[in-house]
Amino acid sequence: MKAFILKYLIFTMVSLSSYGQTYSSVISDSAIISFMNWEVDNGKKYSEDCQICKRKKVSTHLLSFDKLNFYWPDSISKIDHEYRYVHLFNSYNKLDTIFSYEEKEFFFEQFKAVKDSVWKHPLEKSKLRDTKSSLNLYSYSIPLFSSSRNYVLIKKSFYCGNVCAYGGIFLYRRVDKCGWELVEVYNGWIS
Repeated sequence: MKAFILKYLIFTMVSLSSYGQTYSSVISDSAIISFMNWEVDNGKKYSEDCQICKRKKVSTHLLSFDKLNFYWPDSISKIDHEYRYVHLFNSYNKLDTIFSYEEKEFFFEQFKAVKDSVWKHPLEKSKLRDTKSSLNLYSYSIPLFSSSRNYVLIKKSFYCGNVCAYGGIFLYRRVDKCGWELVEVYNGWIS
């Protein structure tokens, strides 16, 4: 009986430590939420009707990266214009000069390790909305960190009407313990 209880306790502890994270099995929830709180608080506010609002409306639904952002399939020609700008780590974007092959692999591991499709933790200075059609709504992916934690890639968009929206993949660089700066926007779009 003692052996069974000991095995049960060990199994429970291993399970909780392995699966206790909500968003990713690679990056801790605290790192993800910390960056997201910074982003919500410091990212530009594009809402014209809410100049006095202190809280951004954030969609509970997570945006997701595409596998093509990380790997160029052998089946697609390198000159195929439909896909050329989707791939992030190419010579045009110059991310291949910032990040090594190992860093690219680490970003891809995080992409594969995303566990959830909705925000479950409240974000500071935001109101989570469970709708995709609300006006003045921000949507974010799970941020993907470099192995040094000095860079973050995040996919985000803002919707303010039928011909009022923007989005892309944003690269940030850490400037101090709690702050980040925008380096570049990749695959950006606007309507």
